[in-house]
Amino acid sequence: MSNSYSMWPVVLMVYNLPPYKCMKDPYFIMSLLIPGPKSLGNEIDVYLQPLIDDLKELWEEVLWTINDFPAFAVLSGWMTKGKLACPVCNKETSFFSLKNGKKICYMCHRRFLPRDHSWRKNKQAFDGNQDHRQKPKELSGDDLLEQLNKVNVVTFGKGPNSLKRKCKDYELNWTKKSIFFELPYWRTLKLRHNLDVMHIEKNICESVIGTLLDIDGKTKDTIKARMDLKETGIKKELHLISDGDKFMMPRACYQLSSTDKKEFYEWLKSIKFLDGYASNISRCVNVRDRKLSGMKSHDCHVLLQRLLPVAIRKHLCKDVCIALTELSLFFKKLCSRALLVDDLEQMEKDIVIILCKLERIFPPAFFDVMVNLTIHLPREAILGGPVPFRWMYPIERFLFTLKKTVRNTARPEGSIAEAYIDKECLIFCSMYLEGIETRFNRDERNDDGGQGNRREGLYVFTQDMKRLHEQKAPEATDQLYFLACGPKSLVIRYSGCIVNGIRFRTIDCDKHRRTQNSGVVVKGEHDSKEIDFYDVLVDVMVLNYLGENKVHLFKCDWFNVGNQRMGIHSDGNITSVAPRNLYEVEEMSSVDEDTDVDDDSYEVEDAGDIDTTVQYDDLDLDTLHREDVQLVYVDLPNISPNNATFDQINDDFIADDESSDEDDTLIDYCDDEEDDELQSSENDEEDE
Repeated sequence: MSNSYSMWPVVLMVYNLPPYKCMKDPYFIMSLLIPGPKSLGNEIDVYLQPLIDDLKELWEEVLWTINDFPAFAVLSGWMTKGKLACPVCNKETSFFSLKNGKKICYMCHRRFLPRDHSWRKNKQAFDGNQDHRQKPKELSGDDLLEQLNKVNVVTFGKGPNSLKRKCKDYELNWTKKSIFFELPYWRTLKLRHNLDVMHIEKNICESVIGTLLDIDGKTKDTIKARMDLKETGIKKELHLISDGDKFMMPRACYQLSSTDKKEFYEWLKSIKFLDGYASNISRCVNVRDRKLSGMKSHDCHVLLQRLLPVAIRKHLCKDVCIALTELSLFFKKLCSRALLVDDLEQMEKDIVIILCKLERIFPPAFFDVMVNLTIHLPREAILGGPVPFRWMYPIERFLFTLKKTVRNTARPEGSIAEAYIDKECLIFCSMYLEGIETRFNRDERNDDGGQGNRREGLYVFTQDMKRLHEQKAPEATDQLYFLACGPKSLVIRYSGCIVNGIRFRTIDCDKHRRTQNSGVVVKGEHDSKEIDFYDVLVDVMVLNYLGENKVHLFKCDWFNVGNQRMGIHSDGNITSVAPRNLYEVEEMSSVDEDTDVDDDSYEVEDAGDIDTTVQYDDLDLDTLHREDVQLVYVDLPNISPNNATFDQINDDFIADDESSDEDDTLIDYCDDEEDDELQSSENDEEDE
């Protein structure tokens, strides 16, 4: 199937199911399959009309739509390109035109700060101007309808009235009135079309990694970006330096040196994750050529939230590390399955500070519309709830399943429709089948056979348990009696086990695998304070009792977290544990009853709490360039004076133009079993 072929499955998800079911594909309803091969643009409303009629007649309410950002423009009618690309800020979108880069940047996040904040008056550290504007007004449905009443009526189809035309100033970025406004309650909703966190996170990760590693085509710190710095008169330390006929480009404080890049790639190549937690990211790393390619959306999700703060803290200055770490923690909190309104309200304030810090560090070209959209994500989470119920990951997996069913590439819609009907019939029948394995009763990946289920009623028992059991006392349960009888003399050793749905392996076994399951964290109490103890699994022993009861014993090497200087260190957001500093626990083959066992071997001092809040202190950036790296000679690009100006390019967009832009980040997220099948077509794009 060609990469340019585009079809639109329209999927309904029922939210009044249990949370663990509503986002699973067996419970999806594919109501429409809009055929290709080209993107529909505004004409998608023609295909959605039967669905809207059914929704008005059969369903009580549609909460919102889940889509990527290009599809946001098609469904909502607000064009997500140009100067007013942000659909939330609407006509109050703050943009800045870059003359040399021919791009639009969306900075000026200081207007979201409190009115008396000192950064509003700081000219030198930002764009050279003070900013005393108020944040954009939150528009209601009536406000949007008032704007839409000024938009010319769109004529669908290929006729003389459907020719391309220029958008008027009073039409803003509206191209049409969305068909969803035919639903009587649509204008009263506060959240209509979700911003897709998955693709926002992926685009930001690519921008950050590309800029730090200076990846060609991905970095935002290009020669034209440096020329724009000189044009705007900001960040003078990063301006190009003239040296006769050549120009020298200073290395910025956020760029890694050649040695740092090598260490970064080697570290990323050696990373291992828990079984089932993430894909094998090391396959995307080429240490010899220093390339990072083939990163899927979930790989970027893990890289931004988990790996980036650890990877950069050794190579970049403190202020850059703090800003990027706070950005990572923001997305980590945002993507949690349980969110508190108080936490989200605090995150609304935190993301403003984070983006202002990034404005002081990165060039204006870094701040595309995806970075600007992050400031609205906490508000959407307050209105719509947890992000995992509103992002594109389940949809992408569903699209990948549909794509695999295509057998006749000349008629892909027919193949998908037939396969979907057959699948629905099998799913319906499997709900009523017993005695055979179906997708509803299949064991989980890390199923322990029921041995790891926690049982209530395990109390401290005495030596009189056998006597009480013979007397059939009610407190002498079978489980206590089996424990009182002691384990069998045969002890079995394993290199791994599954307990309570979690897979464990010894450290020797992990050395030969691509995943890592030897780390163990145990919460303990010391001096009336709860701290974490870290260790690695060395050996697994299983004690067998009567009644087929089992007890798993873990032999571990415990890290000495009590040594604040050499054992554990916390720098505010990251906790580091020295793997070589272990507790010295003596091996005891046997212990007499009269021997006093010294329990002080695990006694530690307070390890301290980890502070994950955003630091509101001012940055201490002494310099924006790296003095330890030599300057690079560059050639200036040829910029023709006869080219159209930036304002002309962006004012000439077409209101009724078919939105044919594909989202180049729309990559399917697959597990390890699906990954091999997708290697040959990882650049395929699907439209939602």
